[in-house]
Amino acid sequence: MSGCKEQCICAVCTCGRHKLCKIPQNSDCHLDAHTEYGDNFAGYQGGPRVRGTAHPQQMDWKTGKFDGETSNRRDYQAFAPQPRSFHKAAVYQKPTTVFHDETTNHSDYRAWKVAPHANAHPPLKHVNTVDERDFRSTAASAYLGNQLPKGEPMAPRQGYLPSTQKFEGSTTASDAYRQWELPEKNSKRQAAYVPNPTHFDDSTTYNSNYQPKTVDRTTRQMPTYQQPTTRFEGTSTNHSDFSAPGAQTRAHDYAPRNAYNPLVDDRDWTSTMRSQYTPKALARCPAVDWIPQERERHADGHVYLSDHSHPAVSAG
Repeated sequence: MSGCKEQCICAVCTCGRHKLCKIPQNSDCHLDAHTEYGDNFAGYQGGPRVRGTAHPQQMDWKTGKFDGETSNRRDYQAFAPQPRSFHKAAVYQKPTTVFHDETTNHSDYRAWKVAPHANAHPPLKHVNTVDERDFRSTAASAYLGNQLPKGEPMAPRQGYLPSTQKFEGSTTASDAYRQWELPEKNSKRQAAYVPNPTHFDDSTTYNSNYQPKTVDRTTRQMPTYQQPTTRFEGTSTNHSDFSAPGAQTRAHDYAPRNAYNPLVDDRDWTSTMRSQYTPKALARCPAVDWIPQERERHADGHVYLSDHSHPAVSAG
């Protein structure tokens, strides 16, 4: 720390979050350890770099115009190209006479017999346009058909013309018709019920053996209210023990309600953890008062107040 009476911000801070001081780390001790790499290192003691002396004309080329001549330009020899020899084409003269004979090229022409290529398609064969096929199957060609003599042609059938005259005779179908004699369908007739004309004066076995049973029938009569004629002047037990109910008190009901009314709702909306929580006051760091004030950093890395008129804040 500095020998001044005032304190830096790192000495005043008690929370450890005001890290503004950057204290330099200077070690005065000597490193006695030696590594193998450091002991065997051979430093190169190279002297200053020596360059050749430039030509006087090259050193002042920016100040004036270069009037000398380089070796490349002095030794250069231009080679003259050889002229190209060519024959001038003759001018075509079109003949004015008409040629009526045969040329030598046409008379000496012989066609070469060139063998076809291996991948070439074979030449198309000649196809006769006249087809002799009848396009009939073998079964149709071998079929002989029925060997029946052909009869004389029949005369065409005339159309039916209805007669306008009335037929008064009998047809062959009507004369030859005979009706079949069929047996009756229900040959056995059902017997008809004939009631007995005589009267039954005796009793049947069921009627003779019947014994009636006696049953006692009870009829329930509903009681009727009979109003007393005397007047009741006393007090009944119901009237003496009667007590009027007072105002109904409602217990705490935490059931959900359809509508929230803050004036009627008796809940405080405080959980058990919040109701048992005890807030604790946090200690205020003295270095907080340094933040809005002007500060300065000294050579030792500590931060002090710039205005020395304010008293230094003690660490408490």
